[in-house]
Amino acid sequence: MVFGRKGVASPGAPASNDPRMSQPGHSHVLGYLDRNEAADPQMRPGLAGRILFDLTCKMLSGERGVRIEDALAALASNGGFSCIVATLKALEAAGRSPQSVGMIEVGAKDGQRYYYGDMPNTALWEHPESLLSLALGAAQACGGTVNKQMVEDTMAKTASTLGSEQFGQIDVEPRHQPTDRTIDYVRHFWPHYLEALALYSMPAEQWPMAFGFALQSAIEAGKQVLEPTLAARICIDCAVPMAKLDPQRFPEHSL
Repeated sequence: MVFGRKGVASPGAPASNDPRMSQPGHSHVLGYLDRNEAADPQMRPGLAGRILFDLTCKMLSGERGVRIEDALAALASNGGFSCIVATLKALEAAGRSPQSVGMIEVGAKDGQRYYYGDMPNTALWEHPESLLSLALGAAQACGGTVNKQMVEDTMAKTASTLGSEQFGQIDVEPRHQPTDRTIDYVRHFWPHYLEALALYSMPAEQWPMAFGFALQSAIEAGKQVLEPTLAARICIDCAVPMAKLDPQRFPEHSL
């Protein structure tokens, strides 16, 4: 199966390694995007993806650099979470409830609420520019073996483990396990990602695409040290369960 591939920003598009750009430079970038994104709709999320990747590297950098498994897990966990947050924001803006568009709220034995539905799944997977389509496209382009069944298997596992200790666990051998749990990457990193997205006036509906582009950058940057099929597995196992979370689980976050 062929997955989405990353778009290339138009020649001359400004880039930055720091989301906290100086005000004149930041205004220049926003102006450039406003003038040119009609001709290239991937321009703003593509730039935001580079910013998210650079920010992730900065936040995770240690004495030995950045561990690619942790970068993938941080971006994929938050990318999955962005799918449900963006969906609920869109519904709220339209004055509609999740139930009105066929979404299902599930209460689990841990006392938490989880969401299922076509809208978040479209942002997560069921669109050529969705989070996982872009990420798996990069893994495939780098020589990895990926297929639709990988996502469907994780979706089934996620449904069967709601509210349990196994929810959000990543199916890779111990030496490739990310340092933190998927939900902890969301708890600790989401406010920083949200601030970076806001700096570039990213509409919520494009957040998952931006994270997809960021994952492409991470997979391509780490392909010499982490086999792309394994990178894809980490992306899937992190993103799918986090797309089911109730954002109200994190009342300390400004959503």
